[in-house]
Amino acid sequence: MEGHIYYLILFVLLIFGTLLISIYIHLLKIYRFKFLKFLTIHIILNYLIILLQVLRTYILFNVNQIFFRFIQISLLISTLLIIGMIYTYGRFAFSMYEEKISSFKKNLIYALVVVVSLVSIIGVSLFFSNRNVRIVSASEYVYFLAIIFISTFLVFDQRISSKITDRKVIKAFGLFYSILCIPFILHLRFPLPQSLYIYVGSQFILIIFPLFWFNKYYLKNHTLGISYFQDKAALNRIYDEKNITKREQEIIELILQGKSNREIEKEIFISIYTVKNHIQNIYSKLGVRSRTKLIQLILDYQQKNSL
Repeated sequence: MEGHIYYLILFVLLIFGTLLISIYIHLLKIYRFKFLKFLTIHIILNYLIILLQVLRTYILFNVNQIFFRFIQISLLISTLLIIGMIYTYGRFAFSMYEEKISSFKKNLIYALVVVVSLVSIIGVSLFFSNRNVRIVSASEYVYFLAIIFISTFLVFDQRISSKITDRKVIKAFGLFYSILCIPFILHLRFPLPQSLYIYVGSQFILIIFPLFWFNKYYLKNHTLGISYFQDKAALNRIYDEKNITKREQEIIELILQGKSNREIEKEIFISIYTVKNHIQNIYSKLGVRSRTKLIQLILDYQQKNSL
């Protein structure tokens, strides 16, 4: 029975994990924010570690004779992935700063990478010699303590942005990401298979949370998110070339602010059917079929204008 459960977990991981990763990559192609690049890499590495953890547990219960041989290989891979996750999370955090960060902060991140690397390598080495799994767990504690430490910059550093609203947006990410690390730390206190369920659940929440934060909070509240598409030169070029009316221009700019059809209806006091008709006319004139394609078209015009 347990074997079937692990098959099911692996299947769900592969389906939903692949879907989530594709969403991150899709967002990166659309928005091209520097911090989003590091966040996407961080999430991909995290997903790979989840798969390794599930495979380790499955082999322990179902193919016990090759468990220690497999775990030796998987622990080496996990060590490299953890080092990459610390580095990319640090780069993500510092990409959120408006201005160039000090060399002191950069060195702190490098120091954390070194510490996590040493603890992970020592843990793996000792495991090879006496097969003590608790020693390996120490590296996981250190990793998440490092994540929480980096998050404190996002939560408390006033110099991350001169704008209070922007600091609140960034603070929300650091605070909730730190809180979501707690279930992961707790899973180390439980025996298998309960530990695996807590681990997979908490890690998937960690993967999903940045998507909600970016789409529902960052793009609607952070200055860069709101104004990213407010390049008037690019927009005016599109308006002139495609004969976009004043009302259609207004709707386009509301779409770029993340407004839904219902929100547009309330914003400019027209019926939902009129909003839909205007949007269909916009799509027809611009040769697109969705809001995503509309955003991509405007980004392309932005890039052409900046050349």
